Amino acid sequence: MHIAVEGPDSTGKAAAARQLAQALDGLYIDKPLQYLLGGRSRYTQLAEKLNAQPSKDLRAWFYGFSNLYFSDYLAERTVVTDRYFPSNWVSNCTRDNLPAFDALAAEIRRPEHTFLLSGSGPDADTPSQTDAQLETLYRQCLDRYGFPYTVLETTRLQPAEVLTEMLFVLREQGLLSGGSTVP
Repeated sequence: MHIAVEGPDSTGKAAAARQLAQALDGLYIDKPLQYLLGGRSRYTQLAEKLNAQPSKDLRAWFYGFSNLYFSDYLAERTVVTDRYFPSNWVSNCTRDNLPAFDALAAEIRRPEHTFLLSGSGPDADTPSQTDAQLETLYRQCLDRYGFPYTVLETTRLQPAEVLTEMLFVLREQGLLSGGSTVP
């Protein structure tokens, strides 16, 4: 089973994804290509160089390759990813490279469920206008490619509360059995 956690920065994605992976006795993944490239430092060096390039097309393919590479890996495990295809789409999609994203979406394995975290986490003020615009883009991507998803408002929620909400949704969606030992 693959569960993706998406959303703007500072919504609690990393904490939520780590806790959910632990609760599901699964693997937490935040940068899939680090496994192919031999570790986080090599991945970080390459990502920094590519992110500094003005071409969104190059970044789209780089992160898209990450999704393609990881699709087979995801099939046999319980994995929770901190960002997946929608984050690449939101950050790098343009009218010119939309066909490339359509092709990538046709090839990757879709998560069984995606959580789109909205808000600013437990210690922040209300979400900014930019966060609202980003959430709209995330929803457009998720809808365009038919990803099953739930939006969770995380403003003022503690990580344990976000985890409880995610587990409830997964049970409601039939992805966890009602008698599961997961809290």
